[in-house]
Amino acid sequence: MNKKMAFTLVEGPRRTGNFAANFGKTPRILRSAGFTLAEVLITLGVVGVVAAMTIPSLVSNYQKKIWTTQLQKSYATIQQGFKRMLADDNTTALSQTETFLSLGQNGYCSRAHTIDSDSCSNFYVNLRKYFKVADIRKLTSTDNYKYTELDGNNSFNYTDTVIIFIDGTMIMSYNFFNVPRSDNGGMMNGSLGDIVIDINGIKKPNKFGRDIFAFSIGDTGGVYPVGSKAFSVTEMGGDDYLAYWKTTDDPVFKCQNDGQSLGYGCAARVLEEGKMNY
Repeated sequence: MNKKMAFTLVEGPRRTGNFAANFGKTPRILRSAGFTLAEVLITLGVVGVVAAMTIPSLVSNYQKKIWTTQLQKSYATIQQGFKRMLADDNTTALSQTETFLSLGQNGYCSRAHTIDSDSCSNFYVNLRKYFKVADIRKLTSTDNYKYTELDGNNSFNYTDTVIIFIDGTMIMSYNFFNVPRSDNGGMMNGSLGDIVIDINGIKKPNKFGRDIFAFSIGDTGGVYPVGSKAFSVTEMGGDDYLAYWKTTDDPVFKCQNDGQSLGYGCAARVLEEGKMNY
């Protein structure tokens, strides 16, 4: 007759052999798999050093992508506005459009003029037809707007008139003419003025080549980056591209992060390469 295994709930089954001897103890293989405090601290230290070395570079590259995208968007918006002027007036020359013909007796409007001056008032009214303008006003000391060139050696206060678009783009410096100038041939057919834009308005860094870029307006309706080949031909003449950002020796038009370039030609480089590679 087979004996039945019997035990009480309190006792539980009897444990025998090695299993019974080791029951309730942490297996040796698990006891040896942990890390010591010193090992954890060393690992955290290494991770911290790597993060300190890589994170600033990642943040910088990310910011450059944002600036590049904003520049491309602002450039397209401004160019489209001038092209619509040509289409509405059925002409191929901006100097023959109602907007540019509305410039005052001197045929000239600049940031130094007051908003309601004869030189600019009618021009601003017509300009609003083609651009989504949020405000046209004079900056004051309260705005505390200062900008630097790419080399970072000098800081300039700006308290003149600005044109602010709804998307945040700010035309911070400009000259508009109703008669083309500097016509040495090329696709621009002479320049009708120049503009400097800050793609994110008053927000920093307010630096040429980062969020500030310069353009020239061609009588053809095109907007040409300062430092581009088209700009160089119109302003300098010839095809040796004395003002082309890639070949010039002039620090004004160069766009290199070399501590010497002023960065006025950086719009040409960014739009040409599709990235802020400096």
